[in-house]
Amino acid sequence: MRQCRPAHNMSKTQLNEWKDMLVTIFRAKDRRKMMAGYQQHMHMARLSDEIWTKLLRATEKVTAVNEKFFRPLMRIDDDEKIKECLDILMEEGTKVFHKKVKQFIDEGCTEQPNVETPNEREDSIVLKRKYLTLKEKHSSLLHEFEQIAEENKRLKESWRT
Repeated sequence: MRQCRPAHNMSKTQLNEWKDMLVTIFRAKDRRKMMAGYQQHMHMARLSDEIWTKLLRATEKVTAVNEKFFRPLMRIDDDEKIKECLDILMEEGTKVFHKKVKQFIDEGCTEQPNVETPNEREDSIVLKRKYLTLKEKHSSLLHEFEQIAEENKRLKESWRT
């Protein structure tokens, strides 16, 4: 996930393309199910290299850490505050770390829902139209392929007799 992670300033359309790529990579049935199962991993994959390095150093110092340990931290949307929390984890321990994370969450430093801009809505509509067009084309090609396969089968049978 980290190798194909998006930049922080991606539009919603670009972010959705990244998620679709991950669905393909992980061979998930659909994006919703994949997102539900990998939400924590997605947030961690979007961290900058600097924060990721700091997070790895923090996990080396604190031994009783699993992926759920960082779940509240991933709700914070400010990189500087995440860095501050990781510094606290390395220097003062897990109790103070959890208090600081809770403090930032209580202050409202969490991710805000994405509001689509008019351009993103237009992009979404265009992409949806392209998808529907391609889906119709796929359906017609599949139908044509089945007809050709049936014709081929009939020709083989008639040739044998």
